[in-house]
Amino acid sequence: MSLRLKIGWSVVFACIIFNAASQEFHGPTVTLTAKSNTFNAKLSGKQYYFYSLIEGSVYLNDDWTKGAVILQNGDRYDSLFLKLNALDEDLVTYNERTGAVMVIDKFLIDEFILDVNKAAESTFSKLYFDKYPKGEHYYNLLYEGKLKLVRWYHAHEEKTTIYRDIHGLMRDSRYKINSTYFIDFPDNNLVKIKGTRKSLVNLFPEEKKQIRKLLRQNKVNFASKNALELARAVQLIETEFFPD
Repeated sequence: MSLRLKIGWSVVFACIIFNAASQEFHGPTVTLTAKSNTFNAKLSGKQYYFYSLIEGSVYLNDDWTKGAVILQNGDRYDSLFLKLNALDEDLVTYNERTGAVMVIDKFLIDEFILDVNKAAESTFSKLYFDKYPKGEHYYNLLYEGKLKLVRWYHAHEEKTTIYRDIHGLMRDSRYKINSTYFIDFPDNNLVKIKGTRKSLVNLFPEEKKQIRKLLRQNKVNFASKNALELARAVQLIETEFFPD
């Protein structure tokens, strides 16, 4: 083999090694499904740092939960370890192989599932809200049809009596997670409701009487404050007043 040919092959081999080494690992192994349409898409984000250990939690799920992430382009990542930070609205993923913890770039995400075994109750969609707090948020999808019933989880820090944390430091606040219900109308208009019969009925001023009768006949129990009962009420209203 000539010297020139040897040098040429050496350069090609070096380029291959360099390109392989320079690829950044962004997340766990991707399981491509029927919904996937890109073979080289990667989850991107930034390194995540956990909060100081005051009482309460900013996480909707304190333990890492096996879930899935669906990107805007339709790609789906399965078998991810996920947490939802309800204070900053960050979706955090843990790579078991590398030990890396990362916030997934929000602009990439369309939906995610926090527990694949309870997908109907644990699917979150990214929707835009044009009032306070204005912007894109992650909403828990409770019912999806022409009408959607969604729930927004939001954490905040509140004052409390002074106590010592696990490190012996004095603290005077704790984290608390609240939730708010919204109806997403066919025109993508998100409207906040309180989760009560009155709040729901008032969204339909021209059909109040008929809706009260509909809910009463179907024995929808608002007193239980059960999200599934509220979802059933939305489904009944949709079937009656939003026909095909």
